[in-house]
Amino acid sequence: MSVWSQSAAYARQFSFTRDYFRSPLTVGEARALVEQTLAVRAESFLQIADRFFYANPANPYHKLLNYAGIDAAKLRLLVEQNGLEGALSRLFDAGVYITLDEFKGRCPVSRPGLEFKVSGTDFNNPTAGSGVQWSSSGSRGNATQYASRKEVLTFAAAYLTLMTEAFGLHERIYMGWRPETFTFLMIYIKSGKAAERWFTQRRWSRTTEGYRTIGLELLNLLAARTSGRRSAWPKFVDRQNAIAVARWVAGQKRKRGRLSVIDTNVTSAVRVCIVSAEKNLDIAGTIFRIGGEPYTPGKAKILESAGASAINFYGMTEYNWPALGCAAPKSPDDMHLATDRLAFVTKPRVVGAGAEVDAIYITNTLATNSKLTLNVEAGDYGRIEERDCGCLWSELGLRQHIMNLRSYEKLTSEGVTFTGGDLFHLLDEVLPARFGGSPIDYQILEEEDSGLPKVSILVAPAIGPVEEADVITTVLETLEKSPHGGSRLMADQWRQGRTLRVIRREPYTTKGSKILPLHVLRDSPLGATPGS
Repeated sequence: MSVWSQSAAYARQFSFTRDYFRSPLTVGEARALVEQTLAVRAESFLQIADRFFYANPANPYHKLLNYAGIDAAKLRLLVEQNGLEGALSRLFDAGVYITLDEFKGRCPVSRPGLEFKVSGTDFNNPTAGSGVQWSSSGSRGNATQYASRKEVLTFAAAYLTLMTEAFGLHERIYMGWRPETFTFLMIYIKSGKAAERWFTQRRWSRTTEGYRTIGLELLNLLAARTSGRRSAWPKFVDRQNAIAVARWVAGQKRKRGRLSVIDTNVTSAVRVCIVSAEKNLDIAGTIFRIGGEPYTPGKAKILESAGASAINFYGMTEYNWPALGCAAPKSPDDMHLATDRLAFVTKPRVVGAGAEVDAIYITNTLATNSKLTLNVEAGDYGRIEERDCGCLWSELGLRQHIMNLRSYEKLTSEGVTFTGGDLFHLLDEVLPARFGGSPIDYQILEEEDSGLPKVSILVAPAIGPVEEADVITTVLETLEKSPHGGSRLMADQWRQGRTLRVIRREPYTTKGSKILPLHVLRDSPLGATPGS
């Protein structure tokens, strides 16, 4: 990129950010945005179909709709007669859906009598304007770059504004500790809650790209200040240095009598609570705004033991936040689906040797995201139910709840796929109860040794002495008792092949600071150093 084009890009970014910050959202504006969008979701979806699918023969959804014999008039009739979710379910049964591998461009779209190649860019929204650049976490493969439109950021800010109202957080101080920096700072500033401290888990690299990123950060903060908004400058704090976060939070409570809201991921929240207990730091009353990983009962217990709690959001870069933490939850991960912007259907999917889950498929009902989706597989499963819980989200009309959200997309080893629920139960509950420690002290690692898979159980050194045979026996016996055939088959494969071993080291983390239950190293030597 030439100096002139780079300068022009910086100028556009500065103008965009300054205009975005001029007027923080009020609670009334945030409520109106959600209610108005929810009221027109079905018609909005039909307009997306008319504008982007039916008008473009090259569009993958056009080809699938044509394959199913659903023209625009039939689609409208389906929605009118069955409701939006009912229509989407019928479209799915007719072959109108996209698997996760198809959405990522890893394989062609294939249906009986139909096959065509696709790439990830085929699902781009051609009207997505420029804005803040961000990327996916890369926890399911290479990180994907996205351009975030002003409308997407505004919805995110509206959700945070309403979260503050729903949970009564007006008097709290906000801070962050996550790999991403300015995108989240922008959202909080727009919601009227500028972060008083922001720790970033991403170290600035001394490369051209690193200096470019720092330049954009400085530019954005300058734009914020010229529009009358202030926020903390991000400071690097390594993901292993949770003590720095805990000390700051405890210090704010002790010196100023103020409780904190910490925006971070699930693993990092657990780290803060563990180190607080170890160092006798009082963080009781702290609330973590978390996402990016399943919030399991085992992890919830760690937060509760520190006197903390969590507001769990379901985060996916392609959809911003598909689900929002309930203020009157039935379970730790009880969330409201964001049906103002998205539609959800679940369909049975076999993910192992007889293991069937209710796989989630998501559809955009607003043309604001950088991707256009119609029954796109999320790679996750969970229990969806409709109920009026009485909290603010329900009052606004978001009455679909989701609980027990887990991933199945990456949990494959030795050619066998098994459900994430079994691994989370093993790593979050069984192993900590048997050998001590917390859920973030254990992980299953698959590597290749001379072309053959070798599966290791990673046990953090802080656990202390453990017998390798006892750990392996506990893992195998737990999976053998699973009701899911895939997990039982996995245990049988591991036992027959004498595949399992124990390695004493910290679990691997992703670029997004998540600890996945199963981490796969490809073309890496055994005993590789920690990495993403």
